[in-house]
Amino acid sequence: PHPSPGIDAVVRTLPAVVSFYVGMAEAENHAVREAACLCAGELAAKLPTAALKPHASSLVAALTDCLDDQSWPVREGACTACAQLLDHFAPECAVQLPALLRTFWEQLADNIPSVRESAAAALAAAARAYGDDVRKDLVRELAVVLYAPNVLRGSPHALTVLVRDVSPNPN
Repeated sequence: PHPSPGIDAVVRTLPAVVSFYVGMAEAENHAVREAACLCAGELAAKLPTAALKPHASSLVAALTDCLDDQSWPVREGACTACAQLLDHFAPECAVQLPALLRTFWEQLADNIPSVRESAAAALAAAARAYGDDVRKDLVRELAVVLYAPNVLRGSPHALTVLVRDVSPNPN
């Protein structure tokens, strides 16, 4: 990636930016919480890994709280952001992993299809990040989930993402 004045400015002020997003993840307004989640994911996706690494654990802790939000757009945004953090900062996410996995599984039964798809993508990110340690549990749980009522119903894309990304790589 090419250096960007915008990215450089965010990196220079990153402690304040992260602190602000973490605080906004607890805001009263659900739209503000959703935006905080989406912005946290964008940091993970666009900033240099070395710059965000010291802040990744505080971001994933805030996102973990948002995964249980009453507002479905907040839950969806938190799942998406968690997947981005898992893809780039697996060691920093490890402390939250049990809570993340529990919540992602719960959200596979959410009544909102896009939340189910985001949860499936987040589970797949966990499988990529932690390999066989997580993949074995996910495959075992997937067998149970596939027989549960309402789970992944209406979300064939969620199932495709989960199965494709959780299956061991033949290479």
